[in-house]
Amino acid sequence: MHGLYATAEKKQYCTMATTSLYEGGLHSIPDSASPGLRFLKYLLPVLDSLNPEGEALALTAVMAPGATFTVNNNPPSTTEQVLPLLLVRAQRLASFGHELHRTWDVAKPGGGRTVMYESTSTTIMSEDPELQPIAVREFNVVELVAVGQGEGGFAGFKAAGLRTYMDAGPIRMRAATLHAQAQAPQV
Repeated sequence: MHGLYATAEKKQYCTMATTSLYEGGLHSIPDSASPGLRFLKYLLPVLDSLNPEGEALALTAVMAPGATFTVNNNPPSTTEQVLPLLLVRAQRLASFGHELHRTWDVAKPGGGRTVMYESTSTTIMSEDPELQPIAVREFNVVELVAVGQGEGGFAGFKAAGLRTYMDAGPIRMRAATLHAQAQAPQV
């Protein structure tokens, strides 16, 4: 899409990226959706899975070499550093998943894409006798790079970076409460 805007000195053209906006749940993303939305429809269940062996295989297949995961302002972690954490997560959680609310898929010059989405993640800890769901709002950014046929990926892309912005406080508070209860003397 091309736009025209005027400045005091001269008229200039600007090129705006093609953007798709989707509002709704993950499973209702149509097969005819933009490539970034289709990639997210594949990626999110892989990230949410508590099956570490299948998850690791599926995740590495769609991650670009050198891909990173970043949470808030923490230093980025490589895919290789994240995979063992997925095993720990699978052992400690009874349930985990994302509810998708709104997604933007932005085509970038050079063929890449930026997928941004608002979601709520829900976590239930295995050690929680009440199985209390902990809901946390998130904003996520997935940077995609185009790959050629036969190079793996999904929908012609691999993820080069995943960033999550969230308040993990409710999860930490519930974990601390459960730990304190486990340490308390039984009467």
